[in-house]
Amino acid sequence: MVGNAIFYKKGEFAVTPDELDEAVAVWLALQEEPGAPHATWPGLAFHLGCSTRSLLNYGKNPLFQEAISRVKTYIEMKAAESCFDPKLRAAGPIFNLKANHGYKDGSQLEVNINIGWNDALKQAKDQREGAIDVGQPGESQPRID
Repeated sequence: MVGNAIFYKKGEFAVTPDELDEAVAVWLALQEEPGAPHATWPGLAFHLGCSTRSLLNYGKNPLFQEAISRVKTYIEMKAAESCFDPKLRAAGPIFNLKANHGYKDGSQLEVNINIGWNDALKQAKDQREGAIDVGQPGESQPRID
């Protein structure tokens, strides 16, 4: 299958699940050879002669999900392993893991604030009521000496 283009167009798949499994198996075997390029999603797409978008579309179909999921996990594993390779700078693989596999730095803080208007108005009112009460305009205030 290497060199033959697979593609996705208007809901039609150009290969069968078995053909995709075979093509992915060939690519995975090539990845284990000495001097093989790093395992990447675009690298797989190039090997198969399609776009990364086509691969994502294949992955949405239950017939192809297992093969696509397996290769995504393999790519994630290789990226994680390469973080420990002393010959490589870890920044690239770390970026890949964050951008494509949902990893986060321990120092990253995710804040999700979901306040409706009523909650925001009540919160503002509560803050205002907690302020120093200076009375109404025109009222005489006790003198503090």
